Amino acid sequence: MRPTTDAVPMHQEEAQPGEGPAVAVGSPLETLVQFEAYMAGGGSLRQLFHVDPLDLEVLYAYGCKRYREGDYEGARQIYLALVTIDPRAFDYWLALGLAMQKMQRHDEAIACFARTAKMRLFDPRSSFFAGVSFQLQGDLEHAREAFGAAIKWCGRQQEYRELREQAEQALQALAMTKPGEKK
Repeated sequence: MRPTTDAVPMHQEEAQPGEGPAVAVGSPLETLVQFEAYMAGGGSLRQLFHVDPLDLEVLYAYGCKRYREGDYEGARQIYLALVTIDPRAFDYWLALGLAMQKMQRHDEAIACFARTAKMRLFDPRSSFFAGVSFQLQGDLEHAREAFGAAIKWCGRQQEYRELREQAEQALQALAMTKPGEKK
């Protein structure tokens, strides 16, 4: 006798508000569809499994320690776990992008910075670090655009004064190259 894909009904518990979806009665596919809908609706594994945000901060601090020590692959693995558990955490995505950048994985770094830019539109770090990756890839046109955006987002904010100066210097250096030229 062949096994079938028909599921045996599972015990159903009602989830409390904010606890995620209830365990579904029905096929595993139905459960998967419900889980995907929960995640697409802004849910996270952190919420679903009631992970204490302080535990994630301990893990984040350890990832930052590994990054500072030059273990970018180790840091990347930790940051990747963090963004999987809590995909709406800006700092985790930014850190993942920086680790990818240090590993010369610029397309992935740029994807991380694009995500952080959507999370915090007015934070100039996303544009600045994307500009660095574009420049290192030789995509000077996009680097110029990214550094220009970073300068605009910095505005007159004192906390980003140094970042603004770096973006201005990078933009000045790029101004000495011809459009379409790789540097």
